[in-house]
Amino acid sequence: MIAVAIARSGFEPDEVAGATRRAMELAGGLSGRIAPGQRVLVKPNLVAPVHEAVTDKVVLSEVVRAVIELGATPMIGECPGFEYDSRVTLEFLGLWKLADELGVEAVNFEEEDYVRVPFEHPVVKWVKVARAAVECDAIINVPRMKCHKLTDVSLAIKNCFGMLEKPSRREIHAWGLNRGIAALYRLFRPALNVLDGLIIPMSGAVYGNYERLGVVAASSDMLALDLVAAELLGVSPTSVEHIVLASRWNGNLPSKVVGDEVEPIHRACAGKQWRRTAYRRIYQAIYAMDHCASRLGANSLIPWFHTRFGIRPSIDWSRCNFCGECPKVCPVNAIDLDKKKLDYGLCSKARCLYCIPICPQGAITEKQTFKM
Repeated sequence: MIAVAIARSGFEPDEVAGATRRAMELAGGLSGRIAPGQRVLVKPNLVAPVHEAVTDKVVLSEVVRAVIELGATPMIGECPGFEYDSRVTLEFLGLWKLADELGVEAVNFEEEDYVRVPFEHPVVKWVKVARAAVECDAIINVPRMKCHKLTDVSLAIKNCFGMLEKPSRREIHAWGLNRGIAALYRLFRPALNVLDGLIIPMSGAVYGNYERLGVVAASSDMLALDLVAAELLGVSPTSVEHIVLASRWNGNLPSKVVGDEVEPIHRACAGKQWRRTAYRRIYQAIYAMDHCASRLGANSLIPWFHTRFGIRPSIDWSRCNFCGECPKVCPVNAIDLDKKKLDYGLCSKARCLYCIPICPQGAITEKQTFKM
C-alpha cells in the first residue's frame, strides 16, 4: 500500500521545515530508499525567475538536509522552462547561493551533458535526459503544486520535464504534451516525491493569482501523489489527460492518504472551455512551428511569442519620473531610462515582472494580448 502523506503548514520557515519533515516521515521516510554513500539528485521546480511559482527554499533545504543526514551526497539539479534563460533564472532564484549554504553541488542541466534514451510516446521515440539524472543512484522529486493552462495541473509527474533537454521538451509539446507527461511516469522512478503546496499559482504555472493552501505532501509514487494533489486543487483527476493515461499503465494503484485533512480549493483552475480549447490549439501550433524551426537550426520562437503575446511589463513613459528603481531589480538590464526603452529581447530571458511592484509611480503595468 502506497502512502500519500499530507502535512498542514504555516508559512513561517520553522513551520514549513517541520511540515516537510513530517510529510516525508508519514510517507515512509528516506531510510531504506537512500543508502549512505549514494549520489542523490534533488530535482526542484525552478521553472522561471518568479519566486511565487517555484519550489519553496525551505522545503528544498529540508529535503537536502535529510539526504545528508543519511550519509548520502545530494546535488540540486534543474533546467528552467525553455522560454527562459536558464543561467539568468537560476542565479535570480539564488540556486548557487543556496547550494553553498547547504554545502552541496548545484547543476544547471543545460550546461551539462545529456544522454539519449528511449521514450514511450506515439511520436517522440527518443528523448535526451540530463546525465546527472541518468547516472545518479536515486532521485528525489520536489515539485510545486500548480494549476496549468495547458495541462490543468502541474504536479509530481510533470516536474520531471525539467530533466529533459530543451529540444526534447519542444518536440513533446509539439506532438502530444499530455502523452509525453504520462510517459515521464514510466521513465522516472524517484525514491520520494515531496510536493510544495504552500502557495498555489491558480491562473497558470507561473503568473497570475495565487492562493494559500498551506500543505506539504509526499509519496514514493508520483501518480499516487498527483491523484490526491489534483483533488486538493479542486480538479477531478479523471479530467486530467496525463493522469488518466498514467493510470492506465499502472492499473488500480493501491494507496492510502495519511496525515492531516485539508479542505480542497473550491474553484476551477481554468476559464471557459472554448477559451481553454483555443488557447491550447494556438500553443500547440506555435510549438509545432517552433519544433520545425529547430530542425532547421533556428532559435526557439517561444521567447518571442511569450514576450509579444504573453504576460510582460509595459512602461508608460509619461508617468515615469526616472527614479531609477526599476533598473536595479531587472536581472537582464532590459530597462534603459536614458533612452526611454524597455528591450523586450532582453526581457524575454526572464520576464520576472519585478519592475512592476517596485515602480513608485505605477508607470509599469502588466500587459497580455491573449488571456485564457
